[in-house]
Amino acid sequence: MYASRYDIENTVIYPYVGLLKEVRRNGIVSLKDLDCVPVNKLLSSILSDTQTELLVKHNQNELLIHKIRIGYHHIEALKHPEAIRIACRHRYIVQDATMWLDYLDLLEHFGLDLHNPHYVCPMNLHEAHDRLLIRKNREDAKAKREQDIKEAQKFEKMYKEAKAAFFGIVFGDDKIVISVVQSVSEMAIEGEEMHHCVFTNRYFCKAKSLILSAKDKDGNRIETIEVNLDTFKVIQSRGVCNKNSVYHDRILKLMEDNMHLIIKAA
Repeated sequence: MYASRYDIENTVIYPYVGLLKEVRRNGIVSLKDLDCVPVNKLLSSILSDTQTELLVKHNQNELLIHKIRIGYHHIEALKHPEAIRIACRHRYIVQDATMWLDYLDLLEHFGLDLHNPHYVCPMNLHEAHDRLLIRKNREDAKAKREQDIKEAQKFEKMYKEAKAAFFGIVFGDDKIVISVVQSVSEMAIEGEEMHHCVFTNRYFCKAKSLILSAKDKDGNRIETIEVNLDTFKVIQSRGVCNKNSVYHDRILKLMEDNMHLIIKAA
């Protein structure tokens, strides 16, 4: 597992040792709290790297350990040095180096001020990190949806040719209107607003499936319906997050009463 058979593991060392005055000058007076990092890399870094010296002198042990560990053959500088200096200046001790550095990456991504202790030194790191992570995940999900819709545009012509015979079908009652989804773009909106997989699972490519949307009189989506074009049976009718709406049974009854319209169009 080592690069050389002569490598000696030195992360566990005898803590009571003599240290050069240059090492003590740069902040290391004891190795008792640093016995989980390679001592040769630590001492080499403390003598040559100002960031290591800063971390040692401000008791940023978690950041120091992370810095020593991420480099295999040499010590790499941690990102966001300005934020690290802010944390040290305000005596903010980082308890979880990986999470804090990820959090700084998120701050940078959203253009938040890495020189501002309000952002750099959160009272609750987990909450601050998770809040930005949720925001980033939403941003990524939106970008993916936009990319998926762009990719799906090449199926638009195919979908309209395959399902055009059904596009005029509309029926309902005094509360519900059911109509055929008439484009891939409309199916993307259906999937996004209803929080289910009608678009992401590419139902627009399924030759034997017809997708309809049930809405109320105000145009609010209630359920998404799939009909099998071989059996002319409702395969599924899903509300928001795949749950049945309060109108579920009513929608199924409307589908049963008006299935002849779909059969005729087929």
